[in-house]
Amino acid sequence: MNTMASFVDVLIVGAGPTGLTLACDLARRNIDHRIIERSTFYSVASRAKGIQPRSLELADDLGAVPYIIDTGIVDLPVRYYTANGGSVDKPCITVPASAELETPFRDPVWIAQFDVEKALRDRYAELGGQVELGMEAVGLVQDSDGVTVTMSTPQGTRQIRARYVVGADGGKSNIRKFIHLSLVGQTYDNERWYLGDVRLEGLERDRIHIWTSPEGMVGVTPLPKTDIWQLQATIPADIEEPEQPSLEVYQAMFDRRAGAGRVRLTDASWLSIYRVNVRVVDHYRNDRVFLAGDAAHVHSPAGGQGMNTGMQDAYNLGWKLAAVLQGADAALLDTYDEERRPIAQAVLQDSSKKIRADRCPNP
Repeated sequence: MNTMASFVDVLIVGAGPTGLTLACDLARRNIDHRIIERSTFYSVASRAKGIQPRSLELADDLGAVPYIIDTGIVDLPVRYYTANGGSVDKPCITVPASAELETPFRDPVWIAQFDVEKALRDRYAELGGQVELGMEAVGLVQDSDGVTVTMSTPQGTRQIRARYVVGADGGKSNIRKFIHLSLVGQTYDNERWYLGDVRLEGLERDRIHIWTSPEGMVGVTPLPKTDIWQLQATIPADIEEPEQPSLEVYQAMFDRRAGAGRVRLTDASWLSIYRVNVRVVDHYRNDRVFLAGDAAHVHSPAGGQGMNTGMQDAYNLGWKLAAVLQGADAALLDTYDEERRPIAQAVLQDSSKKIRADRCPNP
């Protein structure tokens, strides 16, 4: 794979789970491609923390599933703490695949998104590929023969000419903006969450821990094979401007909701405020440019479907791009939008119902 080439059949923009899934699929099919990532380093934020059975199947087909199975866990029970100081233990909240479905991966797996990315990245390296970091798409022009993407790199401005471009560059996608598509839907202004990857003292790592209080919920989920916990906490609807995330803010919130001295937060590697958006683009395609993953649809965190839907977008698109590049009718590419957008719409509707119904951590 010539990283200096100015022409390529497929340019993938964004090296999260969606872009990496597509890169693995194209690499194993010997399709000329590149994958670029605006960040100069691989993500260390947990973000999603569960992978569903269908995504495990496609990871298996791509050859990336062993690391996921070895790293993740299936059974992660939940301990709910009551206001009077008691607690109630309940089984794992994930839902296995229906018994009617024939799959070797019936159970969802708890695993941080950064470990799913590592599994895919390692497999991509085995297939001869390498993510090109520090390359941000800053312009795009397409014509009847291809697409020219202008990139900002540490070495200056560069251009890549591609027959097809796939924007897998997240909810704030540059590629989506270049092709003038908008995420249509709504923002739930009263549904805001504090999120974070923290280290802490005072809890056993064999389960999720959740506290509820008049102020709101706070929960922590142990991320397998790490010493990190993902923290999730609701932000009260009557607070117009929540405090900016910090270890001190999170500790004070934890003390109010779980009880002073119950848990001591010692470190944080990622802190964020999440505003629930439920949006999808009207079209997944503009001529030779495609959108996949969060660039095409953004979800509530409930149900654990955002990362999974993106990976499945890429899996659907990969073989179709390969087939057309190898001589199949270009009309095959129309089926990507026809098949994937209704699925995103259904998943968005379902996950929105879940977040209103239970307001508790999901994979």
